Amino acid sequence: MISKESEAISRILELNDRKLAVSFSGGKDSLVVLDLAVRTGITNVVFSDTSMEFPETLEYVREVSLFYGLDIKIVTAPVTLYEMIEYIGVPSRRLRWCCEVLKFGPISRYAIENNIEGFITGLRKKESNRRKNYKFIDNNPMVPVSQINPILEWDDSDVWEYIATNRLPYNSLYNEFDRVGCWCCPYRTEKDWQKTEEIHPEMIDEFNKSLESWAHKLKIQDKEKFISGRGWNAWATPRRSLYIGTQKTINNGNSCKVILSFSTKFEHYSSRINEILPIISTDYHINNSNIEITIDKNKTSHFRILIEKAINCVGCGACTARCKRGALSISNGHLILDITKCNQCEECLRASKLGLRGACIIRNYAPNRTKLLDI
Repeated sequence: MISKESEAISRILELNDRKLAVSFSGGKDSLVVLDLAVRTGITNVVFSDTSMEFPETLEYVREVSLFYGLDIKIVTAPVTLYEMIEYIGVPSRRLRWCCEVLKFGPISRYAIENNIEGFITGLRKKESNRRKNYKFIDNNPMVPVSQINPILEWDDSDVWEYIATNRLPYNSLYNEFDRVGCWCCPYRTEKDWQKTEEIHPEMIDEFNKSLESWAHKLKIQDKEKFISGRGWNAWATPRRSLYIGTQKTINNGNSCKVILSFSTKFEHYSSRINEILPIISTDYHINNSNIEITIDKNKTSHFRILIEKAINCVGCGACTARCKRGALSISNGHLILDITKCNQCEECLRASKLGLRGACIIRNYAPNRTKLLDI
């Protein structure tokens, strides 16, 4: 155990030329790396309040802050879990949008705004098969900085031994659960759900009301199976498209002119598109409900993504984390661009299976997606 501890500290010290921060979750593993990091002189700590946290965890973050005398920065997404459920539905094992919006988005913005070059995490290989190939310095495609994993090779007994030896305050939820984290995670066990209902029936009631409302919208017949039977955690809502205007493309050699036309009731979407158009082209003009844009013909797929991002945006902020320059932000519930920071790299328009799927949460996950009809 002493050798593992010494190795972890040495590995962190090797990176003392970088500005690092601890990504603290309130769990036992992140407590250990927080303690290791503090011992090496690191004082930047961030906690992402996903709006899915147990109240005990939020209180525990304050306790840890006092214990170490640290100002733990608490970050949140521009939207809450229940607000997003209204747009997308409940996060499930098949539609796992929650981490992208409520966790990785906020800590990514923290990294960009504070010039953080890497997050120290409590990730361990033995937690799951999916993590067995992780390295000491790795990358999370949803976060724009390196991920540092100093206790990657530790097992549960190592973690608890370190906590006991150093008399560290651990989350009281471990007296009830084997793992702590988001209380309504679709991967939690039935035993966890039953225990949660015992200690926080009010949270279960609120969640079930949200599920019932969503089931009603989807006209689900067997609501009992969907809610109490946990059918929601394997649910994938059928998709449909809503067309609010047209898109006409005229090819002209290496470039093409695109004409966007909106029906009268949807004219306001043109201003949303105008906010982020310079990501891909500054050669455009707007005439009432029409927009004419000239773009490179090789950028047509990214252009379509840009348009659909703009007209589907609900201000969740997940895509702002794709810009390492901090050019994207949320204002009045939708995406805006700081043109002085944008270098037109188009990274925010890349639809990657490993990163932000579809380059937009709503575009990828929502049951109702707004589009323009090609003519």
